[in-house]
Amino acid sequence: MNPFSFVLPALAAGSLALAATLPSAVYHAPAAAPPSSKATSQQIMKGSTLDLKTLEVTTNTLPPGQTSRPRATGAETLLVVQSGQLAVGLHDSTKTLAAGGLLLAMAGDQPTLRNAATTPVRYWVLKFTTPEGADA
Repeated sequence: MNPFSFVLPALAAGSLALAATLPSAVYHAPAAAPPSSKATSQQIMKGSTLDLKTLEVTTNTLPPGQTSRPRATGAETLLVVQSGQLAVGLHDSTKTLAAGGLLLAMAGDQPTLRNAATTPVRYWVLKFTTPEGADA
Protein backbone atom coordinates (compact mmCIF):
# COMPACT_ATOMS: atom_id res chain seq x y z
CA MET A 1 0.00 0.00 0.00
CA ASN A 2 1.26 3.45 -0.86
CA PRO A 3 2.17 5.24 2.42
CA PHE A 4 0.88 8.52 0.99
CA SER A 5 -2.54 7.22 -0.11
CA PHE A 6 -4.18 9.00 2.83
CA VAL A 7 -2.73 12.42 1.96
CA LEU A 8 -5.02 13.43 -0.92
CA PRO A 9 -8.30 12.61 0.85
CA ALA A 10 -7.06 14.43 3.96
CA LEU A 11 -6.09 17.49 1.93
CA ALA A 12 -9.44 17.45 0.13
CA ALA A 13 -11.36 17.23 3.41
CA GLY A 14 -9.36 20.09 4.91
CA SER A 15 -9.99 22.30 1.90
CA LEU A 16 -13.78 22.04 2.26
CA ALA A 17 -13.69 24.72 4.94
CA LEU A 18 -12.14 27.25 2.56
CA ALA A 19 -14.05 26.32 -0.59
CA ALA A 20 -15.54 28.97 -2.88
CA THR A 21 -18.97 27.32 -2.55
CA LEU A 22 -19.51 25.70 0.81
CA PRO A 23 -21.06 22.23 0.64
CA SER A 24 -23.43 20.75 3.17
CA ALA A 25 -21.02 19.18 5.65
CA VAL A 26 -20.06 18.86 9.28
CA TYR A 27 -17.37 21.38 10.18
CA HIS A 28 -15.18 21.11 13.26
CA ALA A 29 -13.52 23.91 15.16
CA PRO A 30 -9.88 23.39 15.99
CA ALA A 31 -8.96 22.83 19.62
CA ALA A 32 -8.61 26.04 21.57
CA ALA A 33 -5.25 27.64 21.02
CA PRO A 34 -2.88 27.38 23.98
CA PRO A 35 -3.02 30.37 26.33
CA SER A 36 -1.30 33.36 24.80
CA SER A 37 -0.73 37.00 25.57
CA LYS A 38 -2.05 37.86 22.09
CA ALA A 39 -5.53 37.63 20.60
CA THR A 40 -6.00 34.65 18.30
CA SER A 41 -8.45 33.91 15.49
CA GLN A 42 -8.93 30.59 13.71
CA GLN A 43 -10.98 30.37 10.52
CA ILE A 44 -13.48 27.51 10.41
CA MET A 45 -14.97 28.19 6.98
CA LYS A 46 -15.21 30.85 4.31
CA GLY A 47 -17.14 30.75 1.07
CA SER A 48 -20.56 31.22 -0.47
CA THR A 49 -23.85 29.35 -0.09
CA LEU A 50 -27.04 29.21 -2.12
CA ASP A 51 -28.39 32.31 -0.33
CA LEU A 52 -25.25 34.10 0.87
CA LYS A 53 -22.61 35.81 -1.22
CA THR A 54 -20.13 35.24 1.60
CA LEU A 55 -20.16 33.32 4.86
CA GLU A 56 -17.14 33.35 7.15
CA VAL A 57 -16.96 31.64 10.54
CA THR A 58 -14.08 32.10 12.98
CA THR A 59 -13.41 31.18 16.58
CA ASN A 60 -11.50 33.81 18.55
CA THR A 61 -9.76 34.15 21.90
CA LEU A 62 -9.12 37.47 23.63
CA PRO A 63 -6.72 37.37 26.61
CA PRO A 64 -7.46 39.18 29.88
CA GLY A 65 -7.06 42.96 29.69
CA GLN A 66 -7.00 43.08 25.88
CA THR A 67 -9.21 45.11 23.55
CA SER A 68 -10.10 44.39 19.94
CA ARG A 69 -11.75 46.75 17.48
CA PRO A 70 -12.61 44.75 14.38
CA ARG A 71 -12.60 46.94 11.29
CA ALA A 72 -15.94 47.91 9.82
CA THR A 73 -16.89 45.80 6.81
CA GLY A 74 -19.78 45.43 4.42
CA ALA A 75 -20.78 42.22 6.21
CA GLU A 76 -23.36 41.73 8.91
CA THR A 77 -21.80 40.07 11.95
CA LEU A 78 -23.15 37.72 14.60
CA LEU A 79 -20.86 37.22 17.60
CA VAL A 80 -21.56 34.42 20.11
CA VAL A 81 -19.64 34.20 23.40
CA GLN A 82 -18.58 30.62 24.12
CA SER A 83 -16.80 31.13 27.45
CA GLY A 84 -15.68 34.01 29.63
CA GLN A 85 -17.03 37.56 29.66
CA LEU A 86 -16.79 40.10 26.86
CA ALA A 87 -17.57 43.81 27.25
CA VAL A 88 -18.99 45.00 23.92
CA GLY A 89 -19.23 48.69 23.04
CA LEU A 90 -21.62 49.61 20.23
CA HIS A 91 -23.36 52.94 19.50
CA ASP A 92 -22.27 54.70 22.72
CA SER A 93 -23.39 51.79 24.92
CA THR A 94 -21.39 49.01 26.55
CA LYS A 95 -22.86 45.67 27.64
CA THR A 96 -21.09 42.67 29.15
CA LEU A 97 -21.85 39.36 27.49
CA ALA A 98 -21.30 36.02 29.23
CA ALA A 99 -21.36 32.53 27.70
CA GLY A 100 -24.31 32.33 25.31
CA GLY A 101 -24.48 36.13 24.89
CA LEU A 102 -24.97 37.48 21.36
CA LEU A 103 -24.05 40.61 19.45
CA LEU A 104 -25.62 41.42 16.10
CA ALA A 105 -23.75 44.17 14.24
CA MET A 106 -25.01 45.55 10.95
CA ALA A 107 -22.73 46.19 7.99
CA GLY A 108 -20.56 49.22 8.73
CA ASP A 109 -20.83 48.94 12.52
CA GLN A 110 -17.54 48.86 14.39
CA PRO A 111 -17.99 47.40 17.88
CA THR A 112 -15.26 47.51 20.52
CA LEU A 113 -14.55 44.20 22.26
CA ARG A 114 -12.82 44.18 25.66
CA ASN A 115 -11.93 41.41 28.06
CA ALA A 116 -11.92 43.01 31.51
CA ALA A 117 -11.91 39.62 33.27
CA THR A 118 -8.93 37.63 34.55
CA THR A 119 -9.46 34.66 32.21
CA PRO A 120 -9.48 34.48 28.39
CA VAL A 121 -12.78 34.93 26.57
CA ARG A 122 -13.58 32.65 23.62
CA TYR A 123 -16.18 33.68 21.06
CA TRP A 124 -17.40 32.82 17.58
CA VAL A 125 -17.87 35.33 14.76
CA LEU A 126 -20.16 34.67 11.79
CA LYS A 127 -19.91 37.26 9.00
CA PHE A 128 -22.24 37.18 6.04
CA THR A 129 -23.24 39.22 3.00
CA THR A 130 -26.06 38.70 0.53
CA PRO A 131 -25.86 39.09 -3.24
CA GLU A 132 -26.79 42.50 -4.67
CA GLY A 133 -30.53 42.79 -5.16
CA ALA A 134 -31.36 39.77 -2.99
CA ASP A 135 -34.79 39.80 -1.37
CA ALA A 136 -34.73 40.08 2.41
